[in-house]
Amino acid sequence: MRTPLSLRCAGAPALLLALVSASSAFAAELAPDTLTLILQELRQLRRSVELTALLQLKVQVAAERLKLREPQVRALAERAAHAEEAQTASTVEIERTQAELAKVEERMGQETAAEVQPELAAKRRALADTLGHMSRQQEEAHRRAEALAASLAAERGELERLSEALGELERSLERHVHASGVAEPPSR
Repeated sequence: MRTPLSLRCAGAPALLLALVSASSAFAAELAPDTLTLILQELRQLRRSVELTALLQLKVQVAAERLKLREPQVRALAERAAHAEEAQTASTVEIERTQAELAKVEERMGQETAAEVQPELAAKRRALADTLGHMSRQQEEAHRRAEALAASLAAERGELERLSEALGELERSLERHVHASGVAEPPSR
């Protein structure tokens, strides 16, 4: 038995309507979960990109601070080395002057000629004055050297702190990049 054409034509839209409504219901059921998952992944991706950018910026800032500090530390180290060399030379000169003064005093004790005594006494006074002046200069140089050493230690400490901070930032960035690179999509 054949169905009249009018019935077949009328049934096709009804079937089409039934299929569309069934697929729409299935799509409507699936869409909110899928959309929610996509939005969650987009938010995670945005946070990941923002965190990566922030960490990269912090690494750059710390690296620039290191670059700025290194010349200061080198300059302080050079100044401290020169101050140490100057102190060593000053100590040697003081010891030489003390030895010369001891010789003059010994000679004064041994010399019996009256005409030589005033000359030795003048030489002794000059050496004692020079020695006093050199001692004061050495004390002042010692104070400056100690201040330089303290500044150098502080700068080296800050350089070490910045270096450690930079290392930690780099490790954080690497951990973050690895974590976001291997992250699996959340399960349903």
